[in-house]
Formats: sequence, structure tokens, C-alpha cells
Amino acid sequence: MRSPRPDLILFQIRKTASRPEKTFMEIMQRTPQFGTIFKSIVGKIIFVEPSTHSRKGHTQMNNEKCAPQGTPIYSASITREQFLFYENRTVAKLLLEGKNLEDIVKQVTDENLFQLPTQKSVRSIARACFNRLTFTHNDALVNMIANGSASDAKLALLYAFMCQNLIVRDFMVDVVGEKFRVGLAIFDKSDVARFVFTLGNRVESVSKLSDETVKKVKSVLVKCLAEAGYLTTIRSTDLLQVSPSEELIRIIKERGDGDMLPAFNVF
Repeated sequence: MRSPRPDLILFQIRKTASRPEKTFMEIMQRTPQFGTIFKSIVGKIIFVEPSTHSRKGHTQMNNEKCAPQGTPIYSASITREQFLFYENRTVAKLLLEGKNLEDIVKQVTDENLFQLPTQKSVRSIARACFNRLTFTHNDALVNMIANGSASDAKLALLYAFMCQNLIVRDFMVDVVGEKFRVGLAIFDKSDVARFVFTLGNRVESVSKLSDETVKKVKSVLVKCLAEAGYLTTIRSTDLLQVSPSEELIRIIKERGDGDMLPAFNVF
């Protein structure tokens, strides 16, 4: 029989399994003829960190300007385009009214809808919100962010953030999701430090970030947890349980992002 491609086997295991080592053993028992191939990649399956292999549609880019529109990348833009719940909720409502980017930027600026003390960064923030909200091309998700309860909207926005930026996605899945999986309700900033260090060892664009930018990335990730409802404050060490709505779970599954669900305490 024709031998299967090891990379396709590996992708299938990484995409569907929360415990890849268990899945490996199950497949070995069912399909012993694949033993040689599986053994040749067993180290990659069992011992790697959860996000070592690119997920569907993901691109590791050294220069984020080179990424095609709609391609999630590892980008330090989160240091300036942070969680921004109120701003994203405002833009989401305007999107549902049928307004385009130009109209939204003009209305937000003219009416100071973000209620910022100065207009210096209003345009860039409005554009960042627009890009995040339209990234998934999912009206139901935008509606949840615009009109859902605060807790539902924040989790929906977090999902949109994860879809757009792989730093956020990997952190939420590999650090927070793993804590939920093993029942560890303790969070420490050292968790973030270890994550960024490991990420820098495998993603070239992250390894090239300055020390100051790395510091900001760590800070933004912790702040993101607090704003999304995972921590009471940025200084909290207790990881809170979150409960995504059935609609959000459905959206995540329908978009093929079931591997993100551990980040929302769904297994």
C-alpha cells in the first residue's frame, strides 16, 4: 500500500487531539503498518510544545507587511492594538449599521465616540478595531461583540483577537488552555515569561523583538486576561473560570477552530 505522508498524519494528530501522545498510541494500535512512519516522527508528536507546528492557515512571517490580508501572523502589533473592548464594541455597532471603514473612522473622529482626551490616535485605533472585527468575516461574531452581554462580548472579542494574532492565540491555547485542562487555577507572570521565551526560540520574528517590545508584549497578554475576565486584576494570581456562550462555541467550531476551545475552558 502507498505510504501516507508523515506531515499529513502529524497535522491530523495536532489538529484533533488535546493529548497527542494518547492519540499516537491509539493510531499505532489500529494501524500497525504505519509504525515505522509514526516512529520516525514520534518525538515531534509527543515532546513538542502544543503550537510548535503551524495550524491551518497560519503563517510565520518575519515581516508582517508581507502577510496576505486575512492571514494570522505572529505580530507585536498587540503592543499598540490591544484588547480595546469599548472601542471594538463601538466599531462593531457601526459595522452592523452597514458603515464602511472610511465612514466609521470619520464618525468616530467627528463625534469622539471613543471618548479619548485627544484625537491623536483615534484614527489608528478605529482602523485596528475595524481590521480585527472584519478579519473573521463573521457577522454573528460581530453582533455578539456589539450587542451581547459584557462577558459574552469580551470572550467573542478575545476569539477575534486570537484569530488575528498568533501570539495571542498560542498564549491562550498553550498556557491558559493547558491550565484549564489540568485544573490548575493559578496564574503567575512567570508563565508569560516562559511562553514568550519559548516562542522566541521557534519563531524568528519574535526572536528579533527588542527587550522593550518583549516587555510590552508580556504586559499586554496579562492585561488581556484581566480585561477578558480571566483575572480579577493584572496583579491577580487566581485564574478564573470562564463560560462562553453556546453561540460562541458554535461559531468557533463552524470556523474550524476547535483547537482554540481549551482557551475558553471547553473540552
